[in-house]
Amino acid sequence: MGPVMGGAPWLPTDIAGCAFFLSGDIDGLSDTDPMGTWPDSEDAHDATQATESKKFIFYTNQMNGHPGIFRDNTDDEMRIAAFTLNQPFTLLAVVKLDINTTPNHRIIVAGANTILFDVISTYIRLYAGASLLSSSQPIVHLQIYAIEAYFNGASSVGYVNNVQAVAGDAGTNNITEYVDLGVTGNPYWQEPMLGHYGEIFGMNGALAGAERTAYYSYLSSRYGI
Repeated sequence: MGPVMGGAPWLPTDIAGCAFFLSGDIDGLSDTDPMGTWPDSEDAHDATQATESKKFIFYTNQMNGHPGIFRDNTDDEMRIAAFTLNQPFTLLAVVKLDINTTPNHRIIVAGANTILFDVISTYIRLYAGASLLSSSQPIVHLQIYAIEAYFNGASSVGYVNNVQAVAGDAGTNNITEYVDLGVTGNPYWQEPMLGHYGEIFGMNGALAGAERTAYYSYLSSRYGI
């Protein structure tokens, strides 16, 4: 359990600017069930997949005793239907990469490569139309990470477990189309993530102040990071 506010457990949906929150705690699913829908707890921006062979797999105990949403195949993909999130905005994903041999793990892609948020080899990258912001912050497979991207033009910042890993100009593109979780294709920079998602969060503006403290306290309690 994370921090408690007013007698109730704190959740990321308590953040004023929350735009969507895909939690690993999903009612009605059992271990190894395929997922047709990953429900949004904030504003009905559900991630969906109708094709059985492309569905993610729900596991009950993969992320420090909590559920993990496993992308287990090269063509697995879930998509959030088109919506708008204008800069500045924040994306945060809790992930555990299962292998470190693929050159790239695309965590979130919005539109036709308009927004890119990924891990390549052992560092994170952010892209929003200008240049790829890359960091040498080490990412080790089979460990759980909170990877955060704040998109704000020339003042964009990437964090790994609440430690700044990269900063600079990622570009000014906004989210105006679909959001993909898991993308396949070639060349190498279109390789999909292989591993588990714990949760995915998006918000208007920056995660800052007391809300940032509360979120990372929650993440520490839940995932041990």
